[in-house]
This record gives sequence, C-alpha cells and structure tokens, in this order.
Amino acid sequence: LPEEIVNRYTTAHLDQPVISRTREILIGAAPDVLRLLDQFCISNATDVHIRNQIFRAAASWLNLACGIDNPSRSLLKIIFESPLPGAALDSITNIELFDASFRLLNELVVLSTYPGFNDLMSLLIGRVSSLLPLYTKAVEEEEEEDAEHLAMLFADISENSTPAIIHSISTPPPPPHPSPLILIECMLVSLSHPNAQIGAIALPFWRGISKDLSLILNDKSNDSNNNNNQKHKHTYDTSSTSRSNVFPPSDVSSDQRVALMAFCENVYPRLIAQL
Repeated sequence: LPEEIVNRYTTAHLDQPVISRTREILIGAAPDVLRLLDQFCISNATDVHIRNQIFRAAASWLNLACGIDNPSRSLLKIIFESPLPGAALDSITNIELFDASFRLLNELVVLSTYPGFNDLMSLLIGRVSSLLPLYTKAVEEEEEEDAEHLAMLFADISENSTPAIIHSISTPPPPPHPSPLILIECMLVSLSHPNAQIGAIALPFWRGISKDLSLILNDKSNDSNNNNNQKHKHTYDTSSTSRSNVFPPSDVSSDQRVALMAFCENVYPRLIAQL
C-alpha cells in the first residue's frame, strides 16, 4: 500500500528526493489504481475477504491523493462513477467489513472538504443521511452494534461538515443539493440512543457546533454594540478536517448527556433562529 512511502522503517535507507519523487509517481497513478479497484469491486461483490482488501486499498490510495494541497479534480469524476462509495455504505453494518468500509468513507469525507469538491460532499450527505431509517430500525430491534456503527458514520461526516452546516443556516444550497442541516437530525437521533455509550458518540459534534454558533452570536452582538467600530473578533478554523477517531467513550456521564440533549432539543433551534 502507498503509505509505505511515509513509513520511516521502510524508507530509512532512501534519500528524501527519492521519497518525494516516488510519492509524485504514486499520486499520478492513483486515478488508474482506483479505476482498477472499481473493476475488482464489481467482480467480487460477495467475497468478504476480497472486499475488505479492496476497501482498505481504496482508502489508502485516497489518503495519498488527499495528502496534497490541491487533489486532482479528475478524482471527482472517478468517484462519482465508482461503485466503491455505495458498496462501502452498504457494508457499514457488516461486522467483518465495518473497519475497512468506515476507513474508506472517512477518506471520502475528508476529500469532500477540499475546495472544488462540494459536489462530493453533497453526494455523501445525501447518501449518509438516507441511512437514518436503517439506524432507527436498528434501535427499535435493539441491534446495538449496527446502531453504533451508523452513529459513528453520522458523527464522522457531521464533524467534518460543521462549517458547511453552519454556512447552510443562512445560505441554503441550491436544489437538488441536500442541505447539510439534514445531518442535524441524524445527530439528534443519534444522541438520544438508549445506550448512553452509543449516544455519547454524538457529544463531540454537539460541543463543537454549539461553541462555534455561540461565538458567531457573540460576534454579531459585538457588531451591533460597537456600531462598526474596529474590534477584535474571534476566529476559528472552518476548514479543518480529520481522519476519524470517532469511537464510543469508555465512561459516560449520564447527567452530562441528558443536559446536552435538553440543550439540543430545546435551545439549539432557537439559537439557529437568531443567526
């Protein structure tokens, strides 16, 4: 896999110019490799072991392609025509494929946050949010493992899409693009899971977006009070992305979760209305 070129154990004997040149060659080959993996995915629709390898390989090559400032726009066309995103979404509740499919989807989410990849973000938001009925069914049937996996996926895309969610409050995307605000519903439902550990997967998202929205309101209040006088404004990074570390916490305070649920369900809609 291409991450071997950044592994200090496998490249210790190589000079940095050689490593850099090798990386450039691999990045240039990424589109062809992804097309080849598409064919493997189509021809191995039922073999779990091979699918696992395909998803991991695709995630690795996407990681390489995303590791530059401006990923090639040719990737966007390849991904839209690829069966891999759909196959990974279909496999998210398969225990044998979860790790590999989640890693692939996370790389796609990270790629979607780059400038010029808004259409990919819209695609992922629409596809991931469409899994909400599957999550509801898992909760009703007490399939906690499926619910946990879906909650982790909801949290991953929502945390990476927070700037888009906030922007869409005042500037809704044009049709037919789905509104990122649909992820709010996913995160509200996820937060309210009867199992506190599964519900707590949503906590980092809610803490983050609540802080960001509060800061925006404070800035607006300062604008009003200072009548265009120069002032210091808090700035925060709306372009940061992360490869997911979304896992259920080992120890959850039920009081903390209940308090945050009350905020989200009652205060949060009023907070949005003020923006």
